[in-house]
Amino acid sequence: MLDIAIAKARWASCKLRRTQHRQMMAEDHMQTMMTCKGYKAAVEYDEDAQTFHGDVVNLRDVITFQGRSVSELKNAFAGSVEDYLAFCKERGEDPEEPIFPG
Repeated sequence: MLDIAIAKARWASCKLRRTQHRQMMAEDHMQTMMTCKGYKAAVEYDEDAQTFHGDVVNLRDVITFQGRSVSELKNAFAGSVEDYLAFCKERGEDPEEPIFPG
């Protein structure tokens, strides 16, 4: 039982470090930020693929989205957040609250 508790604590610590790293990267690279229902996402543009890619940075769980235009990107972000909330509801779990909601 102790090994499971230690593994869970290490996993939680790793997820928190990943979240902090994503937030630092977003700030350091002057990425565009978007907000939806308190979830903040950093957005980058891939010139080769001509696609915007977003990643929620104030959450330990992973939410990503992409679009070829700003309108597509906004719709994809809102859709991904709604999908995340629906997924949590289906599993009977509360969705994770955003860290430092925007």
